[in-house]
Amino acid sequence: MGPPVNAVGLGIVQDEQLIGGFVFSNFTGHNIEVSAAVDRASWVTRGTLDQMFGYPFRQLGCTRITAITREDNKRTQRILTGTGFVQEGRARKGWDGKYDAIIFGILKEECRFLKDDK
Repeated sequence: MGPPVNAVGLGIVQDEQLIGGFVFSNFTGHNIEVSAAVDRASWVTRGTLDQMFGYPFRQLGCTRITAITREDNKRTQRILTGTGFVQEGRARKGWDGKYDAIIFGILKEECRFLKDDK
């Protein structure tokens, strides 16, 4: 038996279709990593973002969220910066041994999508 899984997935459903989801993993008590997969741009609503950011910041009490993407994934980088993430670094050949990994982070106090938390 392997180590326990330290991940939680949240799905986005629209018109009875799964259009995207987030996986939160590597929770350390103050930080958690997020990965996302989306099928349609219509997932970007204030309510969805409130839920996506609310889970780690409200429920888990995180002070930050980390997202890592491949250097050539410009679409994801635009989504991350558009939702408030800041590029914090680069892990050379850190994605798969060939591509660099770009590291983004957002702090709770920087998150503008948490309703009634300010």
